[in-house]
Amino acid sequence: MHPKNQYLMSRFIMSFAFNLMFTAAIIYRIDVAGLEVFQLILLGTALEIAVLLFEVPTGVVADLYSRKWSVIIGLIIIALGFLWEVSTLAFIGIFMAQIVWGLGETFISGAFEAWLSDESDAPTKAVLLSGKQLSLFGSIGGILLSGGIGSISPQWAMRLAAIIMLMLAVYLILFMRENTAFEKTHQTFKGYLIQTGRGFSHIKSHHVLRVLFVIMLFLGIYSEGIDRTYQVHVLDNLNLRELPFAPVWIIATLKLFMVMSGSLLIMINKRFFKEAHHVNAWLFILFLMMSLGVLSFGASSQMIWALSGFVIFHAARASSDPILKYMMVEHTPSKIKATVLSSFGQLDAIGQLISGAIMVSIGAFFTLPIIYFVTAAILLVPTITSLFLPKTVTAPSSF
Repeated sequence: MHPKNQYLMSRFIMSFAFNLMFTAAIIYRIDVAGLEVFQLILLGTALEIAVLLFEVPTGVVADLYSRKWSVIIGLIIIALGFLWEVSTLAFIGIFMAQIVWGLGETFISGAFEAWLSDESDAPTKAVLLSGKQLSLFGSIGGILLSGGIGSISPQWAMRLAAIIMLMLAVYLILFMRENTAFEKTHQTFKGYLIQTGRGFSHIKSHHVLRVLFVIMLFLGIYSEGIDRTYQVHVLDNLNLRELPFAPVWIIATLKLFMVMSGSLLIMINKRFFKEAHHVNAWLFILFLMMSLGVLSFGASSQMIWALSGFVIFHAARASSDPILKYMMVEHTPSKIKATVLSSFGQLDAIGQLISGAIMVSIGAFFTLPIIYFVTAAILLVPTITSLFLPKTVTAPSSF
């Protein structure tokens, strides 16, 4: 199979499995394990601890040894993390499971995109956008299946997600190739440090990557509060538990609208976003949509307006992600791509750790709408304004 198609298929399956897992896990954590809001936020902290500790080291491993095996190891560890979470109701056990599957995610993050850009002759931007779109379609299948199985047993939906991840790992072991533009090396610990230094030096010396540094930091800081609490806000504060449906179907339906709107916006991306000078304007629109969407979600007492705001927020975030990744890939030499992408992943984790502390502190004294106001009105502002720094973000001429 062509590397492009292999990447697209893998992203579809991974998204299917992740949404199968997380749609059911929402109900598992809230209704079965009985976690509080601050505990839900702390689960995100656990995940970001793993990313902070392991993102750059695993990116260096991918660049120096094998991007293929980095992806495969990541899938196996994620599956083990899923199985760990479903085996316990204790908060500390669920907390530790986040660290395990977060470690697995760091093996995939950066490595898969670096592998794609070197192994495939297809335009990277188009493949990343298509991959994101297929991921959203995979989300639909995972959400629907999770709703069906999760309404009976969230635990079985979570176990099935782990099995799918393991099956994908076996497929990639057998059929994923790595032989085009990547030379494996065997380095000492000093080699790891040199490679890490090369990645950070490149970011420091490149203006576009420095601007992206600011963007990714604040995207990490703003996101943790809303990612870990929106389900509680939807079910309890917007009174959706009063509807005659199982909670898992309520969350599944919301996620379906999120996926479809995100897919539509990515289609617009692919159709109209072609020229280099459109990058700033497009990202500005998307970040502004994110901010206004979160404000509407938190401030409106009307269910339709609140949920519409959240759907708009999610669609804009999904659409911005492949653009940002493409900018990182295209402005980075092949030998340090996974390292640089992992460095940005680590930066996002730092932001989310800061966010977790902020949101837990705010949540101890204020309501969720206040958390969302801080998220959208304050923490997203630097992300928007960074686009207007001197020598603003531009794409390479081939964009």
